[in-house]
Amino acid sequence: SRSVSCDVNGIPNVGEEALRYNGIHGTHIAGIIAANHNDIGIDGIAPDATLVSIKAVNDKGRLYPEYLVCAYDWAVNHGVDIVHNSFQMDPWRFWKSDDPEQAAGMEAALRAIYTAQERGLTVLSGAGDDGLDLDATTVDSSSPTDSTPIENRNVEGATMVPAMVGGVAVVSALEMVDPDAEPLRATLKRTDTSNYGFMHVDFAAPGRDIYSTFPNLMIPSNYGYMSGTAVAAAHVSGVAALVKSTHPALVGEQIADLMRKQGAYEYGRLARPADNHEYRGRGFLSARNAVVYDQAQPTLGMVEYRVGGGEWTNLRDEVVPAGRVSVRVSARSPLSMLSVDIAGVAQAHAPGGGGYFDEPTTVTIDDVDLASLIPEGEEYVMARVQVSALGVNADRHADDDVSRSVSFTVARDPGAVPTPEPEPDPGEGSGVVPGDPVPPGIMSVPRTSAQMPQNYAVNLAADADDATFQRALYQASLLGGMVLESYPALHTFFVQSSSAAFAMDLGFALADSGISFHSVGPTRQAPVVGNEAIVSQELGAPAYPSVEEKPPVPEGPHVGGVYPTPPDAKDWHLQAVGALDAQGVDVMRAPVTVGVMGDGVDDTVGDLSGKVDHSLSVSCHSNGMPNRDPEAWRSGRAEVGTQAAGVIAGTGEASGVPGVNPTLNVAAINVASATTGQYYPEYVVCGFVWAADHGISVTASNYLVSPWKYW
Repeated sequence: SRSVSCDVNGIPNVGEEALRYNGIHGTHIAGIIAANHNDIGIDGIAPDATLVSIKAVNDKGRLYPEYLVCAYDWAVNHGVDIVHNSFQMDPWRFWKSDDPEQAAGMEAALRAIYTAQERGLTVLSGAGDDGLDLDATTVDSSSPTDSTPIENRNVEGATMVPAMVGGVAVVSALEMVDPDAEPLRATLKRTDTSNYGFMHVDFAAPGRDIYSTFPNLMIPSNYGYMSGTAVAAAHVSGVAALVKSTHPALVGEQIADLMRKQGAYEYGRLARPADNHEYRGRGFLSARNAVVYDQAQPTLGMVEYRVGGGEWTNLRDEVVPAGRVSVRVSARSPLSMLSVDIAGVAQAHAPGGGGYFDEPTTVTIDDVDLASLIPEGEEYVMARVQVSALGVNADRHADDDVSRSVSFTVARDPGAVPTPEPEPDPGEGSGVVPGDPVPPGIMSVPRTSAQMPQNYAVNLAADADDATFQRALYQASLLGGMVLESYPALHTFFVQSSSAAFAMDLGFALADSGISFHSVGPTRQAPVVGNEAIVSQELGAPAYPSVEEKPPVPEGPHVGGVYPTPPDAKDWHLQAVGALDAQGVDVMRAPVTVGVMGDGVDDTVGDLSGKVDHSLSVSCHSNGMPNRDPEAWRSGRAEVGTQAAGVIAGTGEASGVPGVNPTLNVAAINVASATTGQYYPEYVVCGFVWAADHGISVTASNYLVSPWKYW
């Protein structure tokens, strides 16, 4: 009902005959994106997505401006979320806006594409299959495509439409380096015919010998192989559909931006171009990552209490009279379950609606007796409410669950509880009305071009509420920053930018918007490199080094050292701390997990077999974004971390030297850069927040935060 043909004078035609195929290309693309999951033929990447056929290529294989404008206008007005472009606009391979023969057609096409983007459509395109560097186009001898081509036409500064139009996500084509390798882990490289270009390519995807659907009755088997950047872009369109389905509130460029972030997770699978023909863009997309990581999470409201029929009051840091109270908390969708535990004396659960746009869910617990918490002979006690909200993704690896812990004091006489003096905070707010300008906090000076792109830490005032936090994130996005991870409980977030003056620009923008902040500044002195570099780069800045270009890892800064063999009396350290004696005493009343924060833990070492809890282990060394893939938290040197894990909880079965407590489990929390060995602030913050949110009892750190020895 929403499909159309635009291939006759750009006039939309919904007649059945007009919609029929005149080639195999579109059917092949459609199968890659959304073929049914039915054990027949092949599966599409997003089999639950709805396809809309917009035929914009005539029976001679031409796509003229009037066809393209008709197609985009139709997509805008018929509920299309994602536009996949298989062809470039004819008759010119590269269009020049100052050429009278081309200006009008190009302007019409640009208006149509930009309008679609403004209306929230995500626009994707193959990079093209000429083996060209889109960053350095000089001459073209292949167009006009509908008449005699002009030899050596000057196309410097010209635009391939839509592949080189601003805001269009462009895809290069890949093949396996080793055709016999396991595809899930194979190293990938650019196909010889794929166009490339550091400034123009966003993603790389499979584009060699792709098996998919062919038109019924045209090919006897109904399936066949095709190659090229259009089929590569179809993979990205399928992933975009998955992202949209799990983030229904995201539109247009927001979907592409999230995919750029996720492309970094698999960037290391792309072979470094030996010929400097940069094709990798922001990385390689995994369909599984799209539906497991960076998921939409429930939003928790304040934990409130009241005595009797009094007013509801924020419970955080309150001194509450011993007696009976009511406690409530709400959460906004997407939510499957909201649970509240009040210091172990009362619990309640409420199911959420299971959708993305449901009404808030509230849990209220009445008649909670807090007096029972105060030990005999004491006047007051600290207590805690634990709130957890489960998202709507049932996969155990999904990162859509959130939790919050709120501390308060229960007192027999609230007036007798000493009130600590608040510590001064240079970024603390002053009660101004949101929007009124405030004095700026600490801002770093502009970076040099050699330091770009850069990750920045943004620390808001300690009293910033959730609304202010969201406003600050919005300001960072307005300035072109890519928000990496945010920590509302810490009033801190990290953002990547290629603007050398980003810290000052954001600082003044926050201050002008009435958002008080403590500081905005870089987390490192070197540029962000390899698969961590996920924002567009300014002209003139150096190219991103590959993750394969690993400089020598410095010996420090570690706390302690790594010895090739233990000292003489191999278990002297255990004897010194009485560990062997302690192991014979049954004092473990509950399981304890120690988070080993450092350069990773090699859980294949014999003494650590079965000792590393995979469900609690994480890597934070890519922009401070948690990644639970074991290959990520094992990566790096894993020397100091492995040694520490063995000293803490090794079984001794392989080495003969057990750890201090072999009954413990450890969690590997990798906060060391896989490329430089540095321990940057965003990694460390991610590690500690992960430990706090995942029930890790003790953290053992064996590093100094980089890049400064003394901060």
